[in-house]
Amino acid sequence: MPNESNLPMTPLEQAANALDQGALDLAEQGFRKILAADADHPEALLLLGETLRRKGDLGQAEAVLRQVIENVRSSPLPYSILHQTLLDAGRYPDALEAIEQAVELEPHNPDLV
Repeated sequence: MPNESNLPMTPLEQAANALDQGALDLAEQGFRKILAADADHPEALLLLGETLRRKGDLGQAEAVLRQVIENVRSSPLPYSILHQTLLDAGRYPDALEAIEQAVELEPHNPDLV
């Protein structure tokens, strides 16, 4: 499926598109394929974490998101998704810590509060 520039979509774009459309198994397969070639691909890891969260695999989502955070400490986005993952798991103190870390990185970002 072409993107806005009529070029073929990259594997990351295809997997992200599947995630956006709710095709979670297809999205997971796409992100895992990217990660098989580049285990530390930050965007694929981040979106895999979100995919796993949406699928309800909260433990695996948390592990993937913590890997992203370990590799990319300057972005609030993995902390924000980890926050939601921990909320979904009922781990409220841990969720609060995750969102506090996100806000610390971008204190003026209204999407984090």
